[in-house]
Amino acid sequence: MLGVRRPRLTNPKLCRPVLLAALFTLPPVCMREAHADECTHWSLACPPPRHYPAMAYDSARHVTVLFGGWTETAALGDTWEWDGLTWTLRSTTGPAPRWGHMLAYDAARGVTVLFGGANYGSALLGDTWEWNGQAWTQRVAAGPSARRNYSLAYDASRGVVVLFGGLDGIQKADTWEWNGTAWTLRATAGPSARYYHAMAYDANRQVTVLFGGAFNLSDTWEWNGAAWAQRSVSGPSGRYTHAMTYDAARQTVLLFSGYRDGPGEQTDTWEFNGSAWTQRATSGPPGRYGHALAYDLSRSRAVLFGGNVYSPGHQFGDTWEWDGNAWTLKYPDSPAPRYAHSMTYDSVRNRAVLFGGTRVPPSFSDTWEWNGTAWDVRTSGTPAGRDSHAMVFDAARAVSLLFGGAVPGCTAQSWEWNGTAWTLVAASGPPPRFGHALSYDAGRDRTVLFGGWCGADNYADTWEWNGSAWEERATTGPSARRYASMAFDAARSVSLLFGGYDTAACGDTWEWDGQAWSQRAVAGPPARWGHTMTYDPVRQRVVLFGGLMQMPNGAWLNLGDTWEWNGEAWTARVIAGPSPRCYSTIAYDVARGQVVLFGGLYYTGNYYLTADTWSLTNTSMSTVLQGPPPSQPALAGAATLLTVTVQTTGTPQFQWRKDGVNLVDDGRVTGTTTNALHINPVVHDDCGHYDVVVTDDCGSFRSAAALLLVPPLGDMDCDGDVGFDDINPFVLALSDPTGYEEAYPSCRWLQGDCNQNGTVNFDDISPFVALLGTHCP
Repeated sequence: MLGVRRPRLTNPKLCRPVLLAALFTLPPVCMREAHADECTHWSLACPPPRHYPAMAYDSARHVTVLFGGWTETAALGDTWEWDGLTWTLRSTTGPAPRWGHMLAYDAARGVTVLFGGANYGSALLGDTWEWNGQAWTQRVAAGPSARRNYSLAYDASRGVVVLFGGLDGIQKADTWEWNGTAWTLRATAGPSARYYHAMAYDANRQVTVLFGGAFNLSDTWEWNGAAWAQRSVSGPSGRYTHAMTYDAARQTVLLFSGYRDGPGEQTDTWEFNGSAWTQRATSGPPGRYGHALAYDLSRSRAVLFGGNVYSPGHQFGDTWEWDGNAWTLKYPDSPAPRYAHSMTYDSVRNRAVLFGGTRVPPSFSDTWEWNGTAWDVRTSGTPAGRDSHAMVFDAARAVSLLFGGAVPGCTAQSWEWNGTAWTLVAASGPPPRFGHALSYDAGRDRTVLFGGWCGADNYADTWEWNGSAWEERATTGPSARRYASMAFDAARSVSLLFGGYDTAACGDTWEWDGQAWSQRAVAGPPARWGHTMTYDPVRQRVVLFGGLMQMPNGAWLNLGDTWEWNGEAWTARVIAGPSPRCYSTIAYDVARGQVVLFGGLYYTGNYYLTADTWSLTNTSMSTVLQGPPPSQPALAGAATLLTVTVQTTGTPQFQWRKDGVNLVDDGRVTGTTTNALHINPVVHDDCGHYDVVVTDDCGSFRSAAALLLVPPLGDMDCDGDVGFDDINPFVLALSDPTGYEEAYPSCRWLQGDCNQNGTVNFDDISPFVALLGTHCP
């Protein structure tokens, strides 16, 4: 029973500081609460995997338009556009969510036309819509019967959209045309009744080409605007759910993949030049069906997105392009739909790391990384597949630590991921378990573990990992529970725990300070389990999303709410976002100033999984500090310029600070309340940590502090310290000033003038020795 035992699907549907004298991208830190929910918003980061979407190329705006499709959770109603580099979500309103529909771009009228399809319950649709690049408009017009999996193409010579066949309860063989005002039935003779076929308009020969369809058809037909004619040509093997488009540069119709009963998904690429079919490739995108294909006229590339593999079921979210000779992966696939996976953020490599989770047994054993734009699969097979484990990033050791999980039995293994490989670092410590919670205490360099379960009673123990061994720290505190969530609150130096499942859902808030647990007597989110939390260092808030709660009648309710904890109280954020779900995971992307969410489970008596990636962003978070070129410290006597560029919702105000103290203009230091801080000349006392507070309509935000390195006298390698590693360069400065400056171009010879008499000679040896141990700051 979900929430009492670990959920299992039985239905497959179901060290040195950074120099500020370099170019920085630094995450800002919130100084006070942003005063409006409109300052924070969830957004889909990339198109979720799907099959039976539809695409068309908008030649006026030079983008490929994608709408809808079918996932394991629901039919989709989102509109995306691909410009050759990036997918952009353009709309979530317009046509109802659907799959099995088609798109065609009407170049004469500058709109993308959509007709029909089916909703997630497979109820057929018969509506007509148009997208002008800004909004969808429904066109009220009689026309074809409600249907799905027909084919659609735009006949540019006659300025009409051509529709053939489909399924409206029976297979259809009718031909319709849309002129922008009305649908007209043009023919009932021609190709046999069918669905899952594909069409493309051959602009060179001014005919619409049709191939294949259900089931395993292999015939080729052409529509000239008046009648259909079958072409007696050999070509691709019989198939259905394939995709076609017209390659204008090569004047050929392009066909890729599809499904053939028996062999399954095909992997071949074909071209039809009007006389013959030619096989062009057997490699490229993995074989699939139900994908979408469109031709980008401005870049002479065919664009492919999505699709599915029948067994084992896998929906694709990748984007490929065909240049007439080969396929190129332009946007990687996403992790498969899953739940009870784990994710953490590697702040050294600026990647969110995801491992494992489950869909149907066995659990996943794959490792993925999110770079802020796309997912990349890194490894699979090790560790063994598992779910309901927990993971944190150990910043002191620059590794992601994973503990426990269901494999499917309980495990007590501890693994570390260094960005290249997994290493088993311990096989004992806390008793084996899953459904536990982890947080990384950055102040003490310890990973904190609480609770979990392993087939009998819940745990109530607290353990800490110091990088080499586990130590039990407490057995009192929160009640025994599983599927709670924890996050380390860096502003208050405590690990925050909320919720979980004991004998019922928990709604209590606790803090671990490294010595003991303290319960915070506060109201907050409704009691729940299977939720996820992370710490936002920009706004100094713990962010909580989703989970599962039990209603008084015993029913389970999926939650899709977002909450924040400021150290004193919980606040519900009134913002739209991901669909309600449990057993998803979030992590804070430090480099990009946003919370990242992936996947999860939606439970309504059946299990539905998600594979969508979301980001939670504050509109005032983009703060970038800039300085001189990399590896050039700010040398005493020189000038330096620090600038900040900010994306805000209003007119920003600035306040520069050094070591937490506001700076004021004094002639040598200027621009302290502007976006550019000038220091001329730099003196040794300027060494320190600098940040800037930016205030706009959403509040005040402080950039992360970075070090302005002013090397002290005697620091001959300009690393900020006078140590034994400076002896050799000091000797070189004594004997060969030119050779020294060639060997240390970022420093200067007079760093060795330790008695400050204007030269470097043997009189500086004793003062140099006396300076050993000094440093900046």
